Amino acid sequence: MSMVRYLKLIEWYKPEKGKRIIDCACGPGEGMKAIQDKLAPIRLVGVDIDKKRLKLAKRFKNKKTEYVVEDIRGLPYFEEFDYFFCVETLEHTYDFYLTSIVSSIVKSIAIGGTLFITVPGNEKICMESIKHKQFLPPSKLIDIFIDYFDSFNGQAFIKNPARPQAHTTIMEFKCKKKS
Repeated sequence: MSMVRYLKLIEWYKPEKGKRIIDCACGPGEGMKAIQDKLAPIRLVGVDIDKKRLKLAKRFKNKKTEYVVEDIRGLPYFEEFDYFFCVETLEHTYDFYLTSIVSSIVKSIAIGGTLFITVPGNEKICMESIKHKQFLPPSKLIDIFIDYFDSFNGQAFIKNPARPQAHTTIMEFKCKKKS
């Protein structure tokens, strides 16, 4: 299902090819592979806090990719990325970390850049996972990010064929200026 989220996001929002992209909490790299294949980025950075998962992701490494062990709360980048992918990540964090996460994301995105977020769309199913710390409905994501981004481009849902009541919410935020 992980790669499906990336492929649908790319299909629906149509990010431009040849840009600088970061995939935060990239895990074992399936999303990185989708980004490489579909968007041919000039720079692609995969970030994850888990060294073992990054080791798996490195099987997709090429000369334009790098993998960094880092916590999303303290990314060492400044206005470097045109696209920031945050796919199935925020629900794994506690609410009290959101301020530092938002600050880190906003600092990393270039003016004119775009943030793509996916989160579980069904609260009951989301909270069944012991790995999930919170449910983030679209209204909360808008409240969190709207002060830092000039526009919000709606939401889409990916249905899970194996579990019809489960779905993923996808959102896009555009950064035209910095606050």
